[in-house]
Amino acid sequence: MRHTALLKSFVLGDPTPNDLVRHDIIASIAARPSNDWEFGRAQRSVVAVRPRLSCTTNAATIDAAIDGRGLTRVLLYQVAAALASGELVAVLQEYEEMPWPIHVMHSDGRRVSAKVRAFVDLAVERLSGNSLIGPT
Repeated sequence: MRHTALLKSFVLGDPTPNDLVRHDIIASIAARPSNDWEFGRAQRSVVAVRPRLSCTTNAATIDAAIDGRGLTRVLLYQVAAALASGELVAVLQEYEEMPWPIHVMHSDGRRVSAKVRAFVDLAVERLSGNSLIGPT
């Protein structure tokens, strides 16, 4: 699940994605190199954001949001601890995109090594049991 925006405080009322143009944006070129942020599931919309700060890693983006420098957009599992501790607050959750699938790919058949098979089995088990990622 991808959270659309996170920060320490946000506008009062019922914000929409279009309200992002009035806020400082922290972009991560690691997650999405485009400044066009997509929102919604049934009714999709795109907002062209103008970042105040662009970071090369999601970790730097999250740190900047925790420091109160603006709104950012990252994956839920990356900020679960900051959300739980109250360092960050999720906003615009009702406008989230569809969850991104996770794929584990390998060659099938007798040529698959035991190490590859063990990794795939472990990855499926761990990802399936992670409520921050969702079912596979």
